[in-house]
Amino acid sequence: MNRWFLEYMKDPTTREQWPRSKVMRYRLKADGSVETQVLFADEDGENDFEVPKINEKLNGHPYCMVYATQFHSYEYDVDQQATKGGPFGAVGLAKRNLCTGER
Repeated sequence: MNRWFLEYMKDPTTREQWPRSKVMRYRLKADGSVETQVLFADEDGENDFEVPKINEKLNGHPYCMVYATQFHSYEYDVDQQATKGGPFGAVGLAKRNLCTGER
């Protein structure tokens, strides 16, 4: 199934029950192990982010700032620290600082 099929987007029951995305960080260790971390866990699965691809020359370099398209966007105009997802058509640009947790 693809959440972006028009028939699914037109059906409120289907589109609102679609699982929200989860942003994960994977660290591949030299010993062959993999360390996983859920990012933005304090937002309780409401964030529904799509993260754009970055310049591949920057892969593996440290970074703090993340920008993402956010579907079911929060009411940032009411509260900059909001964490409750809005309706399907509410789309926003989210900015998060992974180093400080600032939003």
